Amino acid sequence: MIPIQVTVRDPIVSRDSRPFSAGGRMRPVDWPIPSMVAGCLRTLLGNQGGKDFSGQVLDDLKNISTGGLFPVHNGQLYFPAPADAVRSASTQFLRTSPQSALVAGGGADWPVNGLDPVGLTFAQAPDNFKPGAMPAWWRADQYTQWLLCQASSMEIVTDANAFFMKPGNEERTHVSIDPNNGVAADGQIFSSSALNLTHLKRFSAGKPDCDENQEIELATFARTATGWIEQAAKHLNALSPLGGERRLARWQQQSTMATIWECPETIKKDLAKMSVAKVRMVLASPAIFTHGWYPGWLKKSDLGLEGTVPDTDVKVRLKGAAIGRWRTVSGWSYEKHGPKALKRTVPAGGVYFFEIVSGQASALASRWLRSVCDDSQTANDGFGLAAWGTW
Repeated sequence: MIPIQVTVRDPIVSRDSRPFSAGGRMRPVDWPIPSMVAGCLRTLLGNQGGKDFSGQVLDDLKNISTGGLFPVHNGQLYFPAPADAVRSASTQFLRTSPQSALVAGGGADWPVNGLDPVGLTFAQAPDNFKPGAMPAWWRADQYTQWLLCQASSMEIVTDANAFFMKPGNEERTHVSIDPNNGVAADGQIFSSSALNLTHLKRFSAGKPDCDENQEIELATFARTATGWIEQAAKHLNALSPLGGERRLARWQQQSTMATIWECPETIKKDLAKMSVAKVRMVLASPAIFTHGWYPGWLKKSDLGLEGTVPDTDVKVRLKGAAIGRWRTVSGWSYEKHGPKALKRTVPAGGVYFFEIVSGQASALASRWLRSVCDDSQTANDGFGLAAWGTW
């Protein structure tokens, strides 16, 4: 794996899949989608290698496995907030989990057998409970603590850089220029919005809408078995576009960032315990699955959804899932010279609760931040990177 540091210079244009034309409004995504980052990186590596983007070269570039884009500050990676966390009072994150007991008179209509609703226990959520604002990004040490913690809640630390909010947007209004006379065309006004990825707002437990900004870097990685790509990546240090409108960023191989992508030792030790029978799979990047909300490697049985985690011998059974509403992704294919088909994604932060049927949980440590998507190209594009913990 070759770690790469990305330093943005301008607000990044990364719009959602809604149509955009003159007279309309360009709407940004909350965070650059993995396939956009993968495409920009592959184009840069191809240019660095002096290639022509045809035939075998194109196949080599598509086979690069990339890692989306993550914030980094003071040498620590930041992860999307897990969907099983709920903020209660100003000093706590409460833990949700599958609940086998429903409130009297309650019920659930699930698409498959064996699932339990995911939520708080009755003791955690009184009648007047109201969730508070959540930070979008969690520092790696806090994220690891959440994956390990067996308690029903976790205290929010007072460190100002432990959590960040989602990036701000820069709105711009434009007019279309008539090419015949060089003046603004009548009625052709539109607006665009770009993500400011140079700074993120800090999250304060007492003041969730804190205006204090912290300068950050961004990180991704490239895995490849092709010699010329590996050489280009190892010597990477160049300005190249990131996103639309040719907004520039500096892409630089950064060997000091290699350790931030490794599975934490505390996670390895926790998964290695012989008593571990329940594991959580948390999506660190949006995922695209064959069956929409759940992976294709899970098959329906009389007991529910069961399957073997990719590249392991660990067979699991799904007990519950905490996921956000699906979002669409698209893009432009430079290979086919046309728009990509719309696909539904499970948002980053989605949590899947499993019971282990056979195998040892320790094998999952080798799958830390590896894709759990069904399609190999989708996995190479950085979708479905997963972190593992217990519950």
